[in-house]
Amino acid sequence: MTDYDASNKRHIDIRNRSAKALDEAYNNVINSIMGVVDGRAYVYDLLIYCHVFEQPFAADPYSTSFGCGQLDVGQVLLRQIMRICPDQYVQMTREANARSATDDARRSRSDKDADRGDLIPAYTHPGANGDDSSSAADSDEARGFGRNESTE
Repeated sequence: MTDYDASNKRHIDIRNRSAKALDEAYNNVINSIMGVVDGRAYVYDLLIYCHVFEQPFAADPYSTSFGCGQLDVGQVLLRQIMRICPDQYVQMTREANARSATDDARRSRSDKDADRGDLIPAYTHPGANGDDSSSAADSDEARGFGRNESTE
């Protein structure tokens, strides 16, 4: 195996071709991930995890250093996305906002339901009013059929 010689034009050409092929492969990966909804959701969550949209500074210098490392990884990914497929980045943020709004609406409805109780009446088993006879529970009147509507 021959060591790389930066003064050798052939070695430089080989390294440039390898770098170009690797760059194209990375571009294909980013395009593939950002080309599907689940991929965009994953990348958005990864960018959030890497604190790309906030400051990494904390009171503890070790936590700050760790946060800066996470931020660097996220920024590398964000730069690649913005270079390769910026329109997909915009689509990703739209989808993330829509997911957030949907989750907020669901939580709001859940809170309202919890405050008012269930809107659906609780199930009452026929005969639960103390009359355990099957004839009373199975009668048409007990099931709501054959009611006498006239009060005369």
